Amino acid sequence: MKKSLVLGAAALASLVMAAPQAEAGEVKMGGYYMFRMQDANSTVAKDASGVDNIRGWSHRVALNMDFIQDKTTHAHMVVRALDSTTVQGADESIVGSSAGGVGFSSNGAAAGGHGANDWNIRKAWLETEAWGVGLKVGNMPIALNDNILVNNDDTGFGAIMLSKTFGDVTAVLANVRINEDAISGASANAGAGMGADDDDIDLYVLALLGKVGAVNYGVTGAYLDSGKDSDLTATAMGVSGTRAHDGWLALTLNTVLGGVDMTGTAIYETGMNGAPNTAGALRQLKDSGVLAALRLKGDLPGMAKAMGWNAYGMYASENFTPITSRNPVWSKTWDMAGPNAQDLLRNWATAAGVTPESNVWGVGAGLTFVPAANWTINPMIDYVKVVEDDVNNDRLLDRSTNSAWGGGVEVGTMLNPATRLAVTGLYVSPNDKGAGANVNTTSTIDKMHVIEATLKMTF
Repeated sequence: MKKSLVLGAAALASLVMAAPQAEAGEVKMGGYYMFRMQDANSTVAKDASGVDNIRGWSHRVALNMDFIQDKTTHAHMVVRALDSTTVQGADESIVGSSAGGVGFSSNGAAAGGHGANDWNIRKAWLETEAWGVGLKVGNMPIALNDNILVNNDDTGFGAIMLSKTFGDVTAVLANVRINEDAISGASANAGAGMGADDDDIDLYVLALLGKVGAVNYGVTGAYLDSGKDSDLTATAMGVSGTRAHDGWLALTLNTVLGGVDMTGTAIYETGMNGAPNTAGALRQLKDSGVLAALRLKGDLPGMAKAMGWNAYGMYASENFTPITSRNPVWSKTWDMAGPNAQDLLRNWATAAGVTPESNVWGVGAGLTFVPAANWTINPMIDYVKVVEDDVNNDRLLDRSTNSAWGGGVEVGTMLNPATRLAVTGLYVSPNDKGAGANVNTTSTIDKMHVIEATLKMTF
């Protein structure tokens, strides 16, 4: 947050009429506005006749608000307005509206313009201290083990979190309420989103964060408890009446060695106890799996400090089940971020029957050049491949594509200290195993691309 708005007691009194209250706190507001122009083909399957590629404009307003009472007590809210909304329309029907009563405009919510749903609260939570223990409650951001075990996505996690520091070690304990369901008739007072314990899904997390010498570490244990009548058991797995459990143990280490910043993560997943022992996706859910990832970054030798490089490598076994479905942003080709983002490799993963953290391995690298003041050039390249492309064990490939390479370049400049202009081009080429007797699908494969210009102002 670059700037803040401070409302004292007198200012608050002018806004609301209320009984005398405690001394007013401080309100800070920040965020960004982002405008995007795109030309993209972001699907793996070839477009049917008469189907256009993406060509359009979109924008977003993001607001981050902090309500600070003192150094230990504060609340926060993250809001999206015009989130990925298409920029189009006019106040009235135009273009031929006076000729035969025919006109064209799209400024309403139903037509993709501005409407009632443009205001969306993504996160809202309270932080305070109770008897020397940090306490957070509400819908909050949570990121664990290099954003891989638990990824801080665009929304938030409904949770109660406790934290306490003991010397150089901080312990974090959390109960994340994944799903608060309501089974019809489960309780006389059951309403929407308020049912019995048997229809809930909870994640319990214990993490230890600290530093030993020059090495930062994070150790996390996570346990998933899904009730016998939950959506996971009753709907997704079709085993209503059986509780389901899963567990993860993760270790992340970070240090700087020879001028290279290195972050490594290893995760073991126990497998879903209670999942049916059948072929395909449910068998993957039941069996245990592992994930390993390494991120590297450093400066280019003999170059200015602003010029650098980064690289990653990751492997997720066939049966590894991630906690969150949003990928930990291996690269911009995986996740562009922003309004109407076209995540090319994430879309490829879906078409290949995998996720960015399951049954896949990949490597990638990027460079950062600064050819002139306020200008940066970022080329990048990625390669990704499915680990097991015959999950059903029927001697047929699951999909027509099981690997892809991609990458691109971004050129950006700061128009002023708060506003950045960037032009980005990305390309992904999936391999094509055809649609013959050796695969379980008849889909045809197409190249993917996105070319865009963005303007982003932070405040």
